Amino acid sequence: MSEEKDYLFSVECHYFYEIQACDEKTARKILQEKGGFDISGEQIFLDDAYEKAILVEVNGEECI
Repeated sequence: MSEEKDYLFSVECHYFYEIQACDEKTARKILQEKGGFDISGEQIFLDDAYEKAILVEVNGEECI
């Protein structure tokens, strides 16, 4: 019986953020300063994201 290994994959996704601001420049500044912390986004995966996953590590050793 073989020993199991730990596989680390990178899966591409996108986040959509809705920011209220007077102009685009201000909205971008708010997003850069608070995105991911104080502002929640909607996570979107492409239909084939898991099929296109990139193997990054096996048992802590880099693959790419």
